[in-house]
Amino acid sequence: MKTRMNKEWMKAVLPVAMLLAAACGMPEDKGDWADNSALDQTAEYGKAKPGATVSPTYVLKYTDVKVSGQVPVSKSSFPIASTVDVHVAVDYTNLSGLHAQSVRVFAPDGSFYQGFDKSICVGSGCTSGAAPEVIGSVAQYWETLPVAGTYITQYNLSGSWRVDLYVDGVKKQSGTFLLN
Repeated sequence: MKTRMNKEWMKAVLPVAMLLAAACGMPEDKGDWADNSALDQTAEYGKAKPGATVSPTYVLKYTDVKVSGQVPVSKSSFPIASTVDVHVAVDYTNLSGLHAQSVRVFAPDGSFYQGFDKSICVGSGCTSGAAPEVIGSVAQYWETLPVAGTYITQYNLSGSWRVDLYVDGVKKQSGTFLLN
């Protein structure tokens, strides 16, 4: 009886599923030699054609010297004895509107060390949230991890530090830098 019920259920549900797939514009399965016209929705070299949806990108960068208005030199390694701060930049492209940004920093032993939470707003219609520094088409937000005079230098917490980026509660990027 169980098998018979499953077959009857499939007879009822399968046509509806196929109808929904067709209505949503699902491409036909043409095997390995499928027509790649769906791939033509984006132009060459990553630039979107008009009307194409472009996903946001997220990049973490690190530096120990940050001067307002200047593009900093990204680094991945810092001397623990002479580093005052590690500045963490979060670069966004193709992101707009109001979002919750959370940057989580983990010590070399994997334990949570410090978190930074803020509302960010990208785009011309923003009335609340932190405004980014804009460099070309990249919106950039900064967080500063103090090093000198903290537990990091006091207990010589050298090694690979992990940084996780969450946007609206979803992990988007993870990266590391070295304090040695």
